[in-house]
Amino acid sequence: MVHGGQLRPGDRLPAERRLSEMFAVSRSTLREALSRLRAEGYVEVRRGVEGGTFVTELAQPYARWLAQMADDGSLLREIIDVRTAVESHIAWLAAERRTAEDLQQLAEAIDVDGDRLTPRQFRESDSRFHGLLARAAGSPRLHRLMETARGELFTPASEPLILPGTIARSHEEHHGILAAVRAGDGNRAAQRMRDHLHATFDDVSSAIESAGHLSR
Repeated sequence: MVHGGQLRPGDRLPAERRLSEMFAVSRSTLREALSRLRAEGYVEVRRGVEGGTFVTELAQPYARWLAQMADDGSLLREIIDVRTAVESHIAWLAAERRTAEDLQQLAEAIDVDGDRLTPRQFRESDSRFHGLLARAAGSPRLHRLMETARGELFTPASEPLILPGTIARSHEEHHGILAAVRAGDGNRAAQRMRDHLHATFDDVSSAIESAGHLSR
């Protein structure tokens, strides 16, 4: 949930009882998991009336993620390969199965000025668009696969990797994907998704390389 962007820095985690129900685990198992997340720098406990368990700024886990990318230069390509295989088919299915409500929600998700979006706003819009597209495809299994692959790019902490021009370009590509889905053209929707993710690979790879973290 953290890597995929459903929980962001500063967000408060649900109560233990709710988390136990969500993940179908015992309270003791959940507490062990939360203890590990605290040790790894993902969450912190705050005391007081407004206390609880909150997502940290993710500096430690993000640093480990960058180090992992540096250790294995092929990892980013593998992640994008998986996303391309899964999400191009999602786009194709969405063009076949989308409803009027799906199209409206997809349009609303990207009905913003791409030139005015902050990196954080862009990440939120991007996650919402891809999630809604997966829902329109009508395949919960593909949706879960997509979320897993997206999480490997460490969505909530990756704003520093957004290069100038990335937001406007990606936003325009989202509109192109939606146009193909709206037209019911599965092949064109799939190709536009492939092009979009190939561009994402180039952007992220260049950003990491320019920061001195990854040699291509």
